[in-house]
Amino acid sequence: MILWLCLTAASRADEAGTVRSARSGLWSAAETWQDGHVPAAGARVLIRGGHRVVYDVTSDQAIRSIRIAGQLTFARDRDTRLDVGLILVQAGEETTAESGFDCLAHGDHSSPAAAENAKAEPAEKAALEVGTADAPIPARHTALIRLTYFEGQEKDSFPAIVCCGGRMEFHGAPMSRTWLRLGAPAKKGDTVVTLQEAVEGWRKGDRIILTATTRQNKREKTFKPSTRDDTQTEERTIVSVDGEKLTLDRPLTFTHTAEGDYRGDVANLSRNVVVESADPAKARGHTMYHRNSA
Repeated sequence: MILWLCLTAASRADEAGTVRSARSGLWSAAETWQDGHVPAAGARVLIRGGHRVVYDVTSDQAIRSIRIAGQLTFARDRDTRLDVGLILVQAGEETTAESGFDCLAHGDHSSPAAAENAKAEPAEKAALEVGTADAPIPARHTALIRLTYFEGQEKDSFPAIVCCGGRMEFHGAPMSRTWLRLGAPAKKGDTVVTLQEAVEGWRKGDRIILTATTRQNKREKTFKPSTRDDTQTEERTIVSVDGEKLTLDRPLTFTHTAEGDYRGDVANLSRNVVVESADPAKARGHTMYHRNSA
């Protein structure tokens, strides 16, 4: 009896610690939330089915978990940042379970019980939207999700974004190409490189890499063609873009060849929608789509 009472008290404490949506609205608005309190650091959050909450803040105060039974949409008119231990995109209202990647309600779709559950699911899937195909996050703004480990979570599967029969979309500012080959040799000391074609969506301040096309023969101290050694891959920042020409923030340290089919590659590393691990040395973040997710 004592054990049962203790577990019940703990369960009630967990429920009391959950911040639930009261209606659709802005994340930053008190009236969006059931008790008039915007979720604070360490909170467990529930966005109920039928509610659309717009995440409109930039915060380094990590939320422990967010269960999205309705819809969480990132604002497109400002920069946003969400530090979080778990985002679970799934119908339902339970917020305290932290049992890894398993989505029990979506495991066996052949059973009668599963069929009944499927019938009971809302027509509109639970959804996480960080931009959409028709309305991506504009280039002038960034949307950042930092997956942050909380003590007590399973390190093998947390921090994480897990989609269990819901919908999850990430759409940043489009680029005509994310990488392409050099159009002309880039020599040691150059600050301007030529691409094979003009690109759209590459901007001042973007980080790029130029891949290695030679490697050093340590015995002879000479450089020979290679596609398997990246010791001469270089990272630079774009100062300006003029058609197929990129001006870089500092001179190249190595030569990157562009002869026939044997050409170095240039790749743009910058994105304005980013999901990253807050502390990879402590716990790496994961993302997972389960069966019937979109």
